[in-house]
Amino acid sequence: TIFGITNAISNVCGILGPMIVGYFTASGATIANWSDVFYITAAVYTLSAVFYAIFASAEQQSWGVAKSAQEKKRQPR
Repeated sequence: TIFGITNAISNVCGILGPMIVGYFTASGATIANWSDVFYITAAVYTLSAVFYAIFASAEQQSWGVAKSAQEKKRQPR
């Protein structure tokens, strides 16, 4: 389900991206219009990086540690 959610979000971004660029460059593909697109893109990336830096954790989870063969044998199913 996580894969489906992230895939849906990425597809929405892929659809909205060209629409937003088209909105900003509707009056012509000038340097000023493209700089607006660049600044919006840079702001989205920067805000995403700040969000990740604040809320992300490098703590290893219990399910991410490989168990030895003996530990696997000891655990009843």
